[in-house]
Amino acid sequence: MADCKRAIDEHFRERNEHFRLNPSRAGNKIWGQEREPPVFKESNNCKDPAYYRE
Repeated sequence: MADCKRAIDEHFRERNEHFRLNPSRAGNKIWGQEREPPVFKESNNCKDPAYYRE
């Protein structure tokens, strides 16, 4: 179990160091490639009604 935790910690440490040294915006790879025009629709609201505040 300790080996797994150590491997996961090392992975995140290496990944974070890479992004610290090579910063880039992640969204540029997917933005503008939507299948449909991005438009707000009230009917697309997927929030749980239990959390509505009116």
